[in-house]
Parts: sequence; structure tokens; C-alpha cells
Amino acid sequence: MDQGVIYCLKSYYFQQLELKRVVAHDCNEAFTFILLDSTILLNQAWRKVDSNTIAKCFAKSGFNTIEHTDEVSVAGSQESTAFDYFCVNMQLPDDVTRLRYI
Repeated sequence: MDQGVIYCLKSYYFQQLELKRVVAHDCNEAFTFILLDSTILLNQAWRKVDSNTIAKCFAKSGFNTIEHTDEVSVAGSQESTAFDYFCVNMQLPDDVTRLRYI
């Protein structure tokens, strides 16, 4: 997948981290950062990533919008499966088989 989502997430994360450092410095406190702080900052950063950014990165990677159809079946005796649908829409090489994929 395109690095745009990762770039945005890291950018927002480091903005939050630097803000925390500046606040600690301004308050003349020692900067402490624990795993919980990291998790909270990551959550805040992820919430700032725009859904359009994610959609554009998936589109650039070759993922198409999949319309729901009743013909695609994950389980059943039909050969038309979600994997087959995925192979056709992603233009995977012919040597990629269901067994090799799993």
C-alpha cells in the first residue's frame, strides 16, 4: 500500500509527541513518556488521519471499489468465490492459486 497513510499517521504522532515535550519544558517538568502515553498518542494520531487519505492510498495501490453482489460467495459449492473475484479485480498473476495464497 502507498506510504501516504503511514506518513500521515507518523506526522500526527510526532506532532503530538513534540507538543507533549514542549508542555513539559514550559512547565519545568521532566519529560516522561511511557507505553500508555505512546498508545494514547497513537490513538489520537490515527483519529486525525482523514478517511479520504486512506481511500486514495488504497485506490493508488490498485484496490477498486467493490460493489456488493449476491453472485460472490465465500462458502459454497460454486467456483465463483471471493478469492476468484479478488484475483480478477486485482489482476494477480495466473500462477497464484487458492492453495498457494492460503
